[in-house]
Amino acid sequence: MLKIRLSRTGKKNSPSFRIVVTEHYKPVKAGFIEHFGFYNPSSKQFQIDKKKLESWMKKGATCSPTVNNLLVREKIFKKDKVIKITRVPKPKEEDKTEKKANPISNQKSKISNKNSNTK
Repeated sequence: MLKIRLSRTGKKNSPSFRIVVTEHYKPVKAGFIEHFGFYNPSSKQFQIDKKKLESWMKKGATCSPTVNNLLVREKIFKKDKVIKITRVPKPKEEDKTEKKANPISNQKSKISNKNSNTK
């Protein structure tokens, strides 16, 4: 599956990004098929070749959430911004917090449970 995403270039503490087409499983700094634009967040410069973008979209490439939001902001796409999906941490169980809070009382309760089971 092809992705249109950002590839970081530039010096340390001075990022700039290329807009590239690559396979979705490749690392960000790995090789790419074609680059057709750039984005500089410090100076807010943004440039893209719209013809190449349209041709890759017709071939089935999809945009990453960040690139999609950039294109919406520059009014190239007439879509809504995409919210990046992140993992939601699992809720902590109260049992685990109780065990960590007072381990001695938990050991006593385990001993009393073993004694009541043996009778």
